[in-house]
Amino acid sequence: MDDFQILQKYSSKQILIEGYDIGMIREFLDWLGKPDEGMTIFHVGGTSGKGSTSTLLASIMKMHGLKTGLFVSPHVETVRERIQINNEFIEEGDLKSLVDKVLVEFKKFEKANSRIKRALTYFEILLVAALLYFQSEHVKYVVIEVGIGGKLDPTNVLFGKYCILTNVGLDHQKYLGDTVEEIAKDKVQIVKSGANLITGIEKPRVREIIKGWTEKVTVDVLWSDKEFDIGKIDVSLDGTSFDYRFGKILLEGLCTNLIGEHQAKDSALAITAFLKFAKDSGLVWETELINKGLKVKNFPARFEIKSRSPLIIWDGAHNADKMKALIAAVNKIKGDRKIKMLFALKSDKEVEGVVAAIKTLGGEVSQIVLTDYKIRQDIEVHSAKADTVKKVLNKTIPKVQILYNPEAEGAYHRLVAELQSSEILLVTGSFYLLSFLSEKLKN
Repeated sequence: MDDFQILQKYSSKQILIEGYDIGMIREFLDWLGKPDEGMTIFHVGGTSGKGSTSTLLASIMKMHGLKTGLFVSPHVETVRERIQINNEFIEEGDLKSLVDKVLVEFKKFEKANSRIKRALTYFEILLVAALLYFQSEHVKYVVIEVGIGGKLDPTNVLFGKYCILTNVGLDHQKYLGDTVEEIAKDKVQIVKSGANLITGIEKPRVREIIKGWTEKVTVDVLWSDKEFDIGKIDVSLDGTSFDYRFGKILLEGLCTNLIGEHQAKDSALAITAFLKFAKDSGLVWETELINKGLKVKNFPARFEIKSRSPLIIWDGAHNADKMKALIAAVNKIKGDRKIKMLFALKSDKEVEGVVAAIKTLGGEVSQIVLTDYKIRQDIEVHSAKADTVKKVLNKTIPKVQILYNPEAEGAYHRLVAELQSSEILLVTGSFYLLSFLSEKLKN
């Protein structure tokens, strides 16, 4: 658990229910003097890759001398990860002061508006605190990552001049819909009239939904594999190199320190959004500065290498698409090494799709250790029942040794102690597992 406790009595469950009153947060921001007014907002939605794309974009902006705010979620090591300026976490004292201010002002807001029937949520408190922080630090450019979905996400009260939709896959079906089409209809609603949309969506049927919405609200769209694309992708433990094209612009040999073909795609989205902004604003950009911006810091749990010898990787892959991307990256770098995994999914995740992705590692997976966690951030979450996950693993990957250790910290220490140079340890399945482990290992 993060040592910042004031937020812990607040929950974000209200965001995930039918009829959530998104308008209240806009009214409260107006009450506070519209702290977002005058900011150029880059609004990043989608199923997977939102955090990477947001962080890469903010870093590229920073390298071009633009003071840039960043709001992301969830966090892994500290809640301060969620609010950044120029890729530096907010100081704990500043965060505490801002949260106190938000809560005090909201009491005044409630008193003046008797129809207000609920408290702010954890997520909303941090979003408002972030906007006040950016305003106080005179930040004009802000990258905002969507929390869940789009239509009813609290960030959707903001106007994103530049919207990015990374992709659409199955995740949070309980709240967003059972099909990718239903989820796409929800997520695309962050795109408003007068915006520009940059999208990496590849599924034809989802593209049609996006096209229909953007024609309705009349926005310009830049499509991957049409207006921009990537090629010559090379993945190693040092990062991912690729060539990039946007119209007549060709940038060869770009390289991000993030690992995986999916990170090249996320990089392309970030670069395209930046170049579109640069064109609109008359900003002079440099290839060298873009390349420097692709080397990000303060970005845990995305193919994070904890040790190179032996190789230990932490990654928060928590749905089928994320796991497919992770496994594709592992396949690029594993060589002839065997894979051991410490694995836990969040209780509401779809097990079959994630396990099917793990299966593509083939015979290199020698052991999967299932574990448990319970942690509170926006809401209290816990791992899926190990017996349920084990049944799917046994059915899908029958030759792999499946073990269970309910103590995540102890399971991790044992795996590390026994790990050979001919093996890779992959810790994955949930950002919350990695956050839980990170906190335990600090103590």
